[in-house]
Amino acid sequence: MKNTLLPVTVAMLSCFAVQANESLSDSNGARLPADMLDIKSQANERWFELTGQYGDVNNIKAKRLADGSILVTKTPKSVKSMTFDTYDTGKAGESGSQFQLVVETPDKASKGALRQIQAGSWGMQAHNCFSRYEGSTGWIDSCYKVHKLSGDGDSNYDYFQLEHYATAKGKSIWGLTSATLEASKASNSDSMQWVDWNPRADLDVGNCSTVSLQVTAQAVGISTSHNICDKWDITKYSTPGHFKNEWKSSSSAQRSEREVAYMIAVKVAQGGWPVWSLSHNYDTRLL
Repeated sequence: MKNTLLPVTVAMLSCFAVQANESLSDSNGARLPADMLDIKSQANERWFELTGQYGDVNNIKAKRLADGSILVTKTPKSVKSMTFDTYDTGKAGESGSQFQLVVETPDKASKGALRQIQAGSWGMQAHNCFSRYEGSTGWIDSCYKVHKLSGDGDSNYDYFQLEHYATAKGKSIWGLTSATLEASKASNSDSMQWVDWNPRADLDVGNCSTVSLQVTAQAVGISTSHNICDKWDITKYSTPGHFKNEWKSSSSAQRSEREVAYMIAVKVAQGGWPVWSLSHNYDTRLL
């Protein structure tokens, strides 16, 4: 099924709380500024910056919220409430902010569509392990796998998974302090949209343990296991397909090998293809 909640662009800044002659109405009949088309166009431009795709301004709806702010979205009826508040942190000259958006999932799904989605399966499209990147103080070996979902039940999009993993180690009198993997959209890639990512939060396990990474698209999951020691520090970027995971030492530099990994899922327009630029690096210091 399509994600009907996107694109959702929030126009809460004072510059959007225009006091023009109100001659338009939202989906609930509330009055909206006369220059709402310009607000919609601005939202559409921001969506293009994130995804590389424009939406149809005529299909973008506006909803006046209780606090007077305006929500620009394709599905205003799914949005139940939205709040944005600032608060005093208790520290001189410092304030915090909190944003909350409450939405509802669709009332029901087509049984036929659900059967078709459940029949989907992931098939490997690419796999490669790079030559060792080695310096005088350490090394890192990295690999990636790309899978594509078949039988996804979506005539508009194709779904892809990227798994990126590596092992790093210091050399001689040098200990490992960090090892980082990162994926970003390549210039020759088709536009991507986020579907899923894992890990979804930083992990701090101390001693070594096994962690399962899984992403799901169209109700079909794909998973694998990796070894984690100490800490994983993720960065999930707003730009679709851009993700980073960094292994960090929990205390002193480490003598032994350490692993870092992540998995993400994106969708591209039917017949399109995602291309990532993959990077890997490590840091060391004297033991």
